[in-house]
Amino acid sequence: LTLAHPRPLPGTAEEMARQATRAALAALQTGHLRVQVTLPTGAGVDETARCLASSLEAEGSRCRLYVPRALLPLWHGAARCSSLGLGDPQQDDGAFVVLAPCNRVRYSADDEPDGHVLESLQGLLSRAHDRPVVLINADLEALVLSPRPLRPVRPMFMADFVDAFFLATAEGPTPGDTVAVRRAFPAAWEV
Repeated sequence: LTLAHPRPLPGTAEEMARQATRAALAALQTGHLRVQVTLPTGAGVDETARCLASSLEAEGSRCRLYVPRALLPLWHGAARCSSLGLGDPQQDDGAFVVLAPCNRVRYSADDEPDGHVLESLQGLLSRAHDRPVVLINADLEALVLSPRPLRPVRPMFMADFVDAFFLATAEGPTPGDTVAVRRAFPAAWEV
């Protein structure tokens, strides 16, 4: 854990996308096949997915991008883009980027997590074999059979993923200050 910022925090969505892409590519180049990127919600998430997919394509990996069904119309016309469960990986797909897979339901304590997203992602991971999979802003909860409500549990397969880029920010104690936690692979965690 580092308590200083050797590199400045990203000031724009484009800079965050570049930092996240560099970190994810560095993790992939060192042999990690399962990589996770976590960004502040809404801040450059789409830009990061586009930047990462185009960088993977530039390196010679045909990249398939999976987006949530609700966002699919916004990505209409994007090459090799589909939604989890709707488009199967092809033999010539060299890498997979999954944007914001979420199976949590947060309306009431009685709601159950959506098993379709989790099942589709597990199927993708199974069919990906030795091809890289990058998750961007994954919010996944395991389906636990219990008569009592328990705290959320991450799916076991998430242990296979390396945090290549993580950024969380909050307002600091003094107006205008920002408090942040960041990891940009291969660097250590920074506060």
